[in-house]
Amino acid sequence: MGIKMNCKVLVLIIVLMASGNSFAQDRLVISTFPDTNSNVAAKSLKIVREAYRKIGIEIEMRYLPGERAIGSANSGITDGELFRIEGMSEEYSNLVPVSVPICTAETVAYSVKDIEINGWGKSVSV
Repeated sequence: MGIKMNCKVLVLIIVLMASGNSFAQDRLVISTFPDTNSNVAAKSLKIVREAYRKIGIEIEMRYLPGERAIGSANSGITDGELFRIEGMSEEYSNLVPVSVPICTAETVAYSVKDIEINGWGKSVSV
């Protein structure tokens, strides 16, 4: 093996050793919107923190307005989003849903008038 080959191998070994720990994370930054109406976020966060604690990862929460929270996760500013409704990955293509739910919710609408609700959009017929 020539001197040039030895130098290349040595440089490759140094680069691999230096970058070895950069792939492992011991802390994840998770964004979500502030949950001021219930304990759903607090309970979900407790579940997530405990699950990641068991594998040696600390969770840091960043509370942001709804669109900023999911946008931060989608753009990589944060490592993920605490919870969102199913199907959000269609609009936010960088988000990969985790198939294990940490919470489920059923949404119900009540009205004193006859109304027809046409999905999640703003279209409500009175």
